[in-house]
Amino acid sequence: IGYIDNTFYQTHSKLDKYMDLIETNQFAVFRGMKLNDDDLMRQYVISQLMCNFQLSFENFKLKFGISYHDYFKEEHKKLVQFFEDNLLEAPNSDLRVTPLGQTFIRNIAMTFDAYLEKDGPGKKPTFSRTI
Repeated sequence: IGYIDNTFYQTHSKLDKYMDLIETNQFAVFRGMKLNDDDLMRQYVISQLMCNFQLSFENFKLKFGISYHDYFKEEHKKLVQFFEDNLLEAPNSDLRVTPLGQTFIRNIAMTFDAYLEKDGPGKKPTFSRTI
């Protein structure tokens, strides 16, 4: 899996197929996706929380020109349980993951994942389970 110029791509996973394509001067890319503005904002929030365990609302606004609270109003409401369980806190009007919350960071970050199938009978999660 690679990332270039706001585009994710995946090469063929079978070595024989990959090598055949490379040896014939073809691209070994199997599929890809160009990220739109929504994807980029979500990617930023998720990576800030997962990598740094915090999100600066001011930095978000400087980077994207929009208020975190305006853009993620519905998602932020879903964070209430994480605040109540002391997994998240909001000092200085930023989001910060507590030491206990670091154990559950994937659960917290999933709040912002637009591609995760969340509800529906018989539906399986799009990505791996957290626990």
